[in-house]
Amino acid sequence: MLKKIFLLLHLFSVRNVGYKFSRYSGILGLKHEKLRIFTSFYGCQAKPTTANRLYQSNMQEGRITNKSHTCNLQQKYFEQISRGEKIFEARAATNRYKTFAVGDIIRFESSNNYVSARILKVTFFKTLDEMLNTVNISKLLPDISKEYSGVELINQASIVYNNLPGYEEKLLKFGVVVFELDLLANNEIANPTINNNDK
Repeated sequence: MLKKIFLLLHLFSVRNVGYKFSRYSGILGLKHEKLRIFTSFYGCQAKPTTANRLYQSNMQEGRITNKSHTCNLQQKYFEQISRGEKIFEARAATNRYKTFAVGDIIRFESSNNYVSARILKVTFFKTLDEMLNTVNISKLLPDISKEYSGVELINQASIVYNNLPGYEEKLLKFGVVVFELDLLANNEIANPTINNNDK
C-alpha cells in the first residue's frame, strides 16, 4: 500500500503536493519516520510563514543589519505585542529611529518585563494622516479598532498619537516611521545596544 502511494505521488509531481501529503499523513496511516524520509528524499518542505519569507527576501537583497535596540512601551501596547495582536509599531521618524533597519531586533520593555521582535519592514510616511490611511490600524492599535471603524477609527487613532507627550510636534517635524514586527522567542533575543524612551 505504501509503495502505491509513493508511486502515485511521484507521477503527480510530489514536490508540489508534498506539503499537503505531510499534513494528512495521519489519515494515510504513515509513521512519522517514514514520512520524514519521504519528504527529505523528495525535497518537500513545510510552507514558510509570511514573516519568514519577507525576512529571507530582505536578507538575500542585503537589507539585513541585525542590530539591537531597546524601546519603552505603555503597558497596554506591550501586552498587545506580547499576544501578537499588534504587529505594527509607529514612531516619530527622528534620527534615532531612522537608524532602525530590517533585520534589527527591538526589545520592548514595560514594568520590568520585556518582549522582543524582529523588524520585517520599515516604512516612512510624511504625515500621520498618510500613515493612518495606509497601515492596517487593527494591527497598529488593536484596542480602538474594536470600538470604531472607518473615518472615526482614523480620527481616534490620530488622537492617540497626538496626545502622546511632545508627539504632535515631532510628527509634524519628522513624519512617521512604521516597523512591521515578527515576535521572537526568548532564545532568539540579542543583547540590546541602543536605548530609547519614547512611548
